[in-house]
Amino acid sequence: SARAGGSGATASTTGRVDARSLERAIAHAPANSAIAIYVLTEKRLRLLIVTRRTQLEIPVSVDARDLQRQIGHFLDLIGERAPIDGPARALYDTLARPLDEVARQEKVTHLFLWLDGPLRYIPFGALEAPDGTYLADRYAIEVLAAITLSSPSPSPGAPAQPEKNAETMNAASL
Repeated sequence: SARAGGSGATASTTGRVDARSLERAIAHAPANSAIAIYVLTEKRLRLLIVTRRTQLEIPVSVDARDLQRQIGHFLDLIGERAPIDGPARALYDTLARPLDEVARQEKVTHLFLWLDGPLRYIPFGALEAPDGTYLADRYAIEVLAAITLSSPSPSPGAPAQPEKNAETMNAASL
């Protein structure tokens, strides 16, 4: 179990994800891209990372309420135009370090992020790595508004099925 940062978050075993629709989505993305899907629960953050060469799931133990407080504090400081270095580094350690490590290894230059719950409010480009650089210094970052399940067209006369959010990404959304 690897330590993920100073905020008490720990990353546990990295698993492999096999999602064909994510493979299709990354195939339609610009070269050197990664798709990162963040799903937050009460006690865990699930980070799914997809590049053209790999698909990973990285679970991170985190207290969602504490993380929400950290995010709120970070956003307050930004609104006040106060120094953000400490909170930007802490959020980097918890949220961005696993993605940044994979992205650097895979020579990624473009990140597509789908963010769950309060994570949607974080300006990921402002998260600061230990070397003092910001994610925006290394990557073009796009936040996806929705991830939808791409399903085959229904047969004639069949009722339309609603889209299911947060399961897979529709390549057309890229």
